[in-house]
Amino acid sequence: RLVGKFYGDVPGPHYLYYQLFDRNGNLICTSNTVKINVVQIKRPSSISINANPSWVQIGQVLTISGKIDPSPGVSTKVTLTIRTPSGGSQIVELDAGSAGAFSYTLTPSEPGLWYFRASWSGNDEYIGSSSSWLMVRVQLRMFQAVIEVQPSNLQFTVDGSTYTGRASFNWEEGSSHQVSVQREVMVGNFTRYVFTGWSDGDTSPVKAITVTGPIQLTANYKKQFYLLVESDYGVTSGSGWYDEGTTARAEIDRSEGPTEFPYVWVFRGWTGDAKGKDLISDPIAMDGPKVARTIWSREISPALYLIVSSVMIAVIVLLAALHFRSRRAIKGAAEAGGGTVVKLAETAQETVLKRDIESMSAEQLKEYIEKLESLRNEGKISEEVYRK
Repeated sequence: RLVGKFYGDVPGPHYLYYQLFDRNGNLICTSNTVKINVVQIKRPSSISINANPSWVQIGQVLTISGKIDPSPGVSTKVTLTIRTPSGGSQIVELDAGSAGAFSYTLTPSEPGLWYFRASWSGNDEYIGSSSSWLMVRVQLRMFQAVIEVQPSNLQFTVDGSTYTGRASFNWEEGSSHQVSVQREVMVGNFTRYVFTGWSDGDTSPVKAITVTGPIQLTANYKKQFYLLVESDYGVTSGSGWYDEGTTARAEIDRSEGPTEFPYVWVFRGWTGDAKGKDLISDPIAMDGPKVARTIWSREISPALYLIVSSVMIAVIVLLAALHFRSRRAIKGAAEAGGGTVVKLAETAQETVLKRDIESMSAEQLKEYIEKLESLRNEGKISEEVYRK
């Protein structure tokens, strides 16, 4: 019985048979032939890939890299399959070195989800393998938008949300947004802010924005204060809103008010936040809310002085006439009777009236009339007596 060993270290078919020789080396016989197929058993492999960065914007560079494990030991080919968001696909052949590493660089031009998978067919020692699908998000380009308002205590709205002072956003290229501000912002009853326009020159308080690049936008306001012009009489002008730091003037259309005989109301100047004696006030610095008020004085009407003067003249003339008649009467009586001339004394009423008229000043006359008016108002003298 013959026994032998065979080592199949080379893959493929092998043919085995025995031959018998004598001592002299002569072939005696040959056995039948046995065919043995030697098959090489390959080891498993794996392949992995990753993206750098993990997401990109359109226009940015994306690198897909990977590695075969274990290392194949020799250079080999790797197939990279790419699927675009719109459903398109692309196959790229890559060289992997003996260490099994490979990479591919591209610039995605379509926003959405991109998919990548790498595979290789293997070699004599390793079974081929494929990676899992790698997903990479590609976004439209993002730009920073900074929206603010001056002064910074005011509010603005972006896409329906309200912000105060300043806010920063990251917006996709081509996206549309709406920003708005109030045309007027009241701060109390007599102070307000008025919108003057955006920093880009637009004067509409509602603004539509399409993003094409970085945005820096400011809403500008000016501060205003209200001037209130008040008067008991006449028609005033000058009331209204004025920009902070400017000047204003108050004005009244007349110097005399209503007459309440024997008095009349006379304009004497301005008070409150206004100064001056003229119908138009001195300049008013609008550094805050202001009130201008007229000053009126209740005084004796000039017409009354004319009346009193006429009366005084008439009384003096009358007294002179009475005095002259008295003297003539006395003289005539003396001449007729030949007796002694006796001067008749003036009546007490005439004497008091003359003394009062001759010595009464304008101020005393004013006080006297006020006293008469008071007596009339108190019912101590009749309206007829007061008029006389």
